[in-house]
Order: sequence, then C-alpha cells, then structure tokens
Amino acid sequence: MSSSKLPNYQATTDQDEPETSNAFKKQPFSSSVNRQESLLTHEPPPDNNLVERTYHLPYVVKLTLISTIGGFLFGYDTGVIAGAQLYFENTWPNIYEIRQTIVSLAQLGAAVGSLMGGPLSDTYGRKATIMWADVLFSLGAIIMGFAPSIAILIVGRFVVGLGVGIGAMVVPFYLGEASPVEIRGKVIACNVLCITSGQFISYLVCIALGDKWRWMLGIAAAPAILQFIGMFFMPETPVFLYKQGKVEEGDKVLGKLYLAKYAQMKKQEMAHEVESIKQESKDPFFTRVKQLFGLYGTCILIGGGLQFWQQFCGINTVMYFGPDILQKAGFGSDDKSSLLIQSLPLALTNALGTIVAIIYIDKLGRRYILLRLIPFIAATLLFLAVGLGINGLPPDNQLQSSGKWLSLVGILTYLIFFSISLGPIPWTVNSEIYPLHLRGVGNSLATTVNWVSNYAVSQVFLLVTTTALGQVITFVSIAVCCVGTWLFVYRLLPETKGRSIESIVEELCPQAGVKSGEKAVLKDNMDQ
Repeated sequence: MSSSKLPNYQATTDQDEPETSNAFKKQPFSSSVNRQESLLTHEPPPDNNLVERTYHLPYVVKLTLISTIGGFLFGYDTGVIAGAQLYFENTWPNIYEIRQTIVSLAQLGAAVGSLMGGPLSDTYGRKATIMWADVLFSLGAIIMGFAPSIAILIVGRFVVGLGVGIGAMVVPFYLGEASPVEIRGKVIACNVLCITSGQFISYLVCIALGDKWRWMLGIAAAPAILQFIGMFFMPETPVFLYKQGKVEEGDKVLGKLYLAKYAQMKKQEMAHEVESIKQESKDPFFTRVKQLFGLYGTCILIGGGLQFWQQFCGINTVMYFGPDILQKAGFGSDDKSSLLIQSLPLALTNALGTIVAIIYIDKLGRRYILLRLIPFIAATLLFLAVGLGINGLPPDNQLQSSGKWLSLVGILTYLIFFSISLGPIPWTVNSEIYPLHLRGVGNSLATTVNWVSNYAVSQVFLLVTTTALGQVITFVSIAVCCVGTWLFVYRLLPETKGRSIESIVEELCPQAGVKSGEKAVLKDNMDQ
C-alpha cells in the first residue's frame, strides 16, 4: 500500500473536545484506506491499531454501556428462567407438564418481536425502538412477578419475549450505525458480552433467592427501566437523523462521536448511504422484503445463514440444558440449587470467551476468526459425544469414570471456542452487510431466523437425548453442522472488518449495481 493513499493525519489525543460548530467547515474529504480482504483469502486484515484514533473514546464508551443493557436483558432472561422454572411447581403443582412450553414461549415472542423491530426502527428510529423494547420487557417482568395464575404467567412470558426480540434485533443495529467503523466489531461484541454476563448474573440471583421465583423474574424490570432512562441521554444515529432531514442534530452527534477534523470526512462518507435511505425507505415494508430477497439475496443469505448455523451448532442446547448434560455425564445431584451451581462455570466460561472476542475481532477480522475456530468447535463436540458415550457404558466398565471428565473438558472448551467466534460474529456481520435502506428489514428477518432456529433446536434436544446413544448421535450431528458452517463461511463470507457498508454490499451483490441515489452527493438538506 503506497503512502500516497493515506490521509495526512496529525497526532490527536482523547482530550480534544468536539468542535461541533466548526467541524463541518474545516476539513476536506480524504479517501479512506482500502482494507478489503479477498473473498477466499485466509490472511488477517491489517491491524486497526496502526490507524490513528478518529473518535471520542469516552463518549463511545458511555453510548456502549447504556445501549448494551439490552444485551444484559437478553442474557438475564435466558438464564433466569432456567432457575425460576425449577420452583414453579411449589406454587402450581400441576404445572410440570407445560413447564417446557412456558419456557419456550419467550422464544416465540422474541421471533415475533424481531419481525416488529425492523419496521419500528425504520419508522420511529433506532433509539425509540430500544426504548419500546424496554417498556415491553419491564411490563412482562412485572406481569410474571405478580402472576396470579399460569395463564397470566404465560402472557408475561410472551410479552418479555417481544421485548427481548426487539432488543436483540435493534441494539446491534443501533451500535453498528452509531459506533466508529474501526471499532464496530468490538462495540457489538460488547453487547454479546452483556448477554453472557447476564446469564452468569442470573444464575447468581437464582442461587441467592432460592425458591423465590417471583423475585427472580420481577427484578428483571429494574435494568430495563434503567436503560429506558439512560436512552433519553443517548443520541439517535446520525444516519437516521440525516434521513429525517434533522441535519443540525446529525452534525452535533457526529461532533460528539468523532474528533473535529474527522467529522466532515465522516459526513461525506455518509452521503451515499443517507441518500439511498431517503429515496428507498419510503417503500412499503414488504416491497423492501422483496428487494432484499431479489437484488440483495446474497446479503440475507449470509445474515440469516449465520444466525441459523449459530443455533444449529448447539450453543443454546449447552446454555439451556448444560446442567442436565453434566448430570448425565455423572456430575452433581438432583438438588435444585446444585443444578444452578453447576451452571456457573458454563456461564462464566462463555463470558470470558466473549472478552477474548472483543480484543481480537477488530484485529484479526470476522472471517479469519471463524475459519480457524469452527474446526475446534466441531472437535470439542466430538469430545463431548465420546465422553457421554463412555459414561453410558455399564457401571462395572473401567472406562466409565473417565467419561465424565472427557465430557466436562468437551463442554468447557466448546464454550471457549464458540464464545470467541460463532457467539458474537453473526450479530456483528448482520450489522454490516445490508444496504442502508434495507438494514432494518435485513436485521429483522435474520434475527427472526435466529429465534425460530433456537426454538426448534431446544424443542428437539430433550426428546433425542434420553439415552446415551441419543446423546452421542445428537452431538455428532451438531459437529457435522459445524462442518456445514465452515463451508458456508468459506464460500460466502468476505472479510467485513474496517470496511464501509457500501463497499461490503457492492462486493456481495455486484448484480445490484450502484444506485443513482448512492452515487449522488447529498442533496440540499445535507449541504446546509
């Protein structure tokens, strides 16, 4: 790469204050460094640490902390229901037969919420949609906490699912638009860290509260209310503000996000994106769905495909039924608190792996990490399958005692490799691969695929793992799914790290051409 392609950046520190009023008059546009990786190359893209920081770190941190409370809610709900449902029968002795239905209703609600999230975010904005998710989650948590009957509990569970689904869809979307390109992967991975941290904290809450299941479910309203309040102090994304013609507000947000000398450059980079949104977001929702599956079919194939493979590579079988798997492997007892305690190392391992992802996702790249770690995920599943198979041998077999340790190694190493790769990366990629006017509908449909796949896998899992042979076949099958995932990534996914959304879409969908609206410079309202 020749030095003539690099902008003439000068040293700048995080102490610089945003000069909003002058940021859009001083600096000419400079072409960005092309970091595009070849579609089939295995080499990591250049390290972003070599590029000077262009953004205000304290402001980005504040934005990330408040936004990712949505991820915490997602994780807390996933984990807390595992503990709360153990004690439902203390209140309703006849609930056992429909307990699994109650647990899974949130997944169906989340699928519906994901579909709602796209139109809501395109119409009312990303920020407002996050706040609506908080309202639904809080309402559902309170309903469950005070539920006088099973029917009301079911209603609360579904309402919580709606909030989780909308939040799971719109928070990565919001972060992808509001965060600087060079740390976009890290910021979205922070949301996944909050999901895994929420799971871990939910297990601690369940252990601390014992059989007080109403408190477990009801207190989930507190972080949702906290985020709702915090979002009043957070900006709408600049892209959405420019789309609405709110140029001054958009300029102010860019001035807070970026150092003064880079704000005008960023505005010019957004010109094509915003013009595309303004022209085509007026189309009805189903017209945009048709466009997505037509000219931009590769985008939704990759986005939905990654969400599908994420679930069929087994993560929620391990997170939902991890204690059950360990119990079948020979660990623990039938005591309810013991089952929850067994979940702690699983949730902690998942969270620690996500921290590793945050460190490396913008250094090595999304494709690079997936291609190297998916084979290890498959190997750990085979370890787990062998361990469960050995544990199913007759009690007098000398190998049986080694089976449970092999299973434990398999499940923990699985969580490490998964949480670094297939855990955060599908969410990150889905925030990067859609043309701007289709980002709402694209993220909405891909997240729905995730929840429907989640529901299908969790419903089938308990049915096919009642015997040792069934357990072995199940985890070998999931390992085979990992092979399919690797081939999918190898053939279809380019590296997206450090690239503009427009360049990614042009590579994925060259048949779509470059729209006239994306070629044009911003019209009058962006020139003001």
